[in-house]
Amino acid sequence: MTREEFDFIAGMIRTRSGIVLTRDKTYLLETRLAPTIRKRQMRSLSELITALKGDAELASETLDAMMPKDTGFFRDWKPSVHLRNTVLPNVLAARRAKRSLRVLSAGASTGQEAYSTAIAIRENEAFKGWNVEVVGIDLSRSAIDAADRASFSQF
Repeated sequence: MTREEFDFIAGMIRTRSGIVLTRDKTYLLETRLAPTIRKRQMRSLSELITALKGDAELASETLDAMMPKDTGFFRDWKPSVHLRNTVLPNVLAARRAKRSLRVLSAGASTGQEAYSTAIAIRENEAFKGWNVEVVGIDLSRSAIDAADRASFSQF
């Protein structure tokens, strides 16, 4: 991949997502975009980059392929404990009169973190009778589709 090709695709990803790829991440571009290249029956990353310049659908597919999809139920222990022991008690105290809560899970990927938040809230008896909504958003259409299905492996 030439410097210009890297700059083009990294610029497109930065503009559409805010993700900054440095030149040492060339391997990441090659690895994550290989399935798209095969699916589109292209011969190389260079061919994909050339096609990107006039194909909005391919640009969306490329961005989707580049989005991190790291997720898991209660993935990070410390934030999960902090949510249960500090955040939720503070929310209960601050919103007791309204008895409503809306949580935004940004970069939700396939939804496990958003579901983990909902589980933590539901397990807290003090939230019984509250109007609670947990909303997960992500730039990846395929990740959101997977989250909507809410079908997860045992892993």
